[in-house]
This record gives sequence, structure tokens and C-alpha cells, in this order.
Amino acid sequence: MSLNKNLGLKALALFLSVFVWLFVRFTQTPFATTINQADVQVPLEVLSDPDKVALDAPQQVTVTVRGSRDAITGLQHNAITARIDLRDKQRGIVFPAVAVTTPPDITVVAVEDERPSIRLELLKTQSLPVEVKLSGRPAQGYAASVPTVQPLTVDVSGPANFVNGVRHVFAVVDVSKMDVSIVQRVALQAFDEGDKVVSRVEIVPANAMVSVNVQPEILPKVLPIFPDIQGTPRSGLTVQARWTPRLAPVVFKRPKDADVAALYTTPVIIDQLGPGQHEIAAALLAPPNATIVNIKDVKVIVTLKEKKKQK
Repeated sequence: MSLNKNLGLKALALFLSVFVWLFVRFTQTPFATTINQADVQVPLEVLSDPDKVALDAPQQVTVTVRGSRDAITGLQHNAITARIDLRDKQRGIVFPAVAVTTPPDITVVAVEDERPSIRLELLKTQSLPVEVKLSGRPAQGYAASVPTVQPLTVDVSGPANFVNGVRHVFAVVDVSKMDVSIVQRVALQAFDEGDKVVSRVEIVPANAMVSVNVQPEILPKVLPIFPDIQGTPRSGLTVQARWTPRLAPVVFKRPKDADVAALYTTPVIIDQLGPGQHEIAAALLAPPNATIVNIKDVKVIVTLKEKKKQK
């Protein structure tokens, strides 16, 4: 009797094991091999009004999707899109919903950070002058002149609170160890009152052309000398003058001071001179920020003769 009972139980156990195997084989296993789930990084598109800008919006969101193995593995680039719409929203902190679109055979399971925190700010544009800032020092014995820049002004645009903090737009030019003049295209940067870079603003145009003359700190020239003859000769007399030297070497401390065409002496007064030849030593005057080399005085010979009487 117990033997028959054990055989019945064994037969029942065998039947149940075969049933479970068949159920798993023909139901669960095909489902597991044909249905897949994946996390996809999707660029986030942000729509806003023309006079506003979204700050701190994530560049992309993670979207969990489900579909067949073929649908998942065959996903094309940009087949899934994510968007938030901030049009007609007031400035401040907003929590917009992320709208996701997928192909028909793909289902969205979840969106990570479905309502991101975004700061909506007003846009502002203001015009500012372009300033050139020279960094470094030219080569020894050389100096950089005051630079020129084009354009003179640019537009700075961005969130109003950032644009309001911009005090300078600099074109920074490195003149370290330079001994030649340069013309350079320079990227512009916005700075605040403390000379710190201001981010999140756009400068239009983004670049400027900067010209910097780099010349020797001292500039030698040879200039002609002219005596400063003043006064009127006595009645009936004519005046002639010759002098020596006629040229003098001059060293200018700064190139910008070298725009001088000639050298002159202290005044040579001829009002009280009588007929004959007069030798006068006149001091040679140096231009501002210049040194005359080895010459202090000019010997001026003034000759006064009686005018020839007309017959």
C-alpha cells in the first residue's frame, strides 16, 4: 500500500516538473529574449522667449525606454528627443516637465530628473568700448607704444544680471620679449569691476584687430642746426650769417618724442651790432626728452655790411 502511494507521488512530481519546464520554455524564455530595456542619453532642447534665457538647464537627460531587441539595438541617432518649453514663462526659478518623443515601437519607462530646476532670466545687450591690455615686457631696450584697436566698441549680451556686472571688454595682447611691431587678431573678454572674467555673456564681434608699435626705447637721429637770429640790423646795413657745426646727433629717450625736424640755438640778437664781422657763441637747445651728443654751443659768425648805393 505504501509502495503504491510513493509511486503516485513520484508520478505527480514528475508531471509538475515537466509542466513547469514547458511553461518556462515556451512562455517566459521567448519573452525574455525579445523584450529589452535601455538607458539613453538624450540632448535636451530648451525653448524660450527671445527676450529670456534659461540658466542651469541640463544639456542632456537620461531616458529609460523599453522595446523589442530589434527596436532597441536599431535606434537611430536623434530618434528620441527631449524638450522643455519655457515660452510665456515669467523670469525666476521654474520646474518645467521634460517632454520626450520616441518611435512607435519604443515606450518610455522613466525620465531621470523629469522636472529640472531652471532659472529663467531676462536678456540684455549693452555697448562697451574695447580696451587693450598689454601683458609682459618687450625685449630689452624696446618699448611698446599706445596700441590702436578696431572696432572701438562691441555689444555684450546675456542674462541681465551678468551683463550688468561687466565693466570692461579687454583685448589682452602679450608683448613679452617682442622687438617688432605687431598687428594681431585678439579674442575679446568681459571683466567685472575686480578684473575677473564674466562668464555667460556673448561679445559681438568676438574678436578685435590690435596694432602695437614696438620700437627701441632710445632713438638716435641726426638733425640740422639753425641759429635763432632775432632783431633788425641798423639802417643801411645788410646781414649775413654762417655757423658751425651744421648738424648734431641727438638721442631721444622715447620714440614718440622724436618727431622733431631741426635743432635751434638760443637767440642771437643783432639790433646793436655795427658793421663788420661778429663771432657769437650760442647755446644749442635740446628738444624735450632728448640728449644732444658732444655739442653744447654753436659758433655763429654774423657779418653786417653797408648796402650798396644805387647809381
